[in-house]
Amino acid sequence: MNKEDKIRESSKPVVCKTFADLRSIMSVIMSQPLGRGKVKFTGKMKAQHENKVEEFSFQGIDEDINLRTMLVDGFEEIKKTKEAQKIVTEQIELAKQEIDVTLSVCDVDKARFNIDQMIENRLGGKRCGLRVRWVLQEGTYEYDPFEHKFFEVKP
Repeated sequence: MNKEDKIRESSKPVVCKTFADLRSIMSVIMSQPLGRGKVKFTGKMKAQHENKVEEFSFQGIDEDINLRTMLVDGFEEIKKTKEAQKIVTEQIELAKQEIDVTLSVCDVDKARFNIDQMIENRLGGKRCGLRVRWVLQEGTYEYDPFEHKFFEVKP
C-alpha cells in the first residue's frame, strides 16, 4: 500500500456495528488523559524564485490534542450554547410580557455542531444531548465525556 492509499484509508469514516467495534474505539478514548500536549515538528521546503531554487528549513511547536480532549472541548461548546439559549429564552419571555412580539430561538438539541461530524466520522456514533451514542446489534451504548464513563442504555 503506497502513501496516498494509507492517507485515503485513514480518512474513511469509522464503522461501528458491533460491540467488538465499539470496544476497540472505547479502548482508545478510555486510555487517553484529558489535556493538551506539545508536538515539535521540523521540515524542509524548496522554493523557486526567478529560476533559482532555494531550500529552507523550518521548525515549530504545535498543540497536540487527543480524541478525548476534542470530545470534551466540543461538548463544552454545546453546553455553553445551551446555557446561552436558556438565558435568551428567558429574556424573550420577559419581552413578550411588555410588548406584543413573536420571537423564537433555534433548538440547540436539533442544531449541528462541529463535534457531530467528528463523532460520526471518527467514532461511528451519533451525538445524543451531551453524550455519544451507538445503536448496535447487541444494544445501545453511550459515553459521557464529562464523567468519562461508558455504559449500556437499557430499553
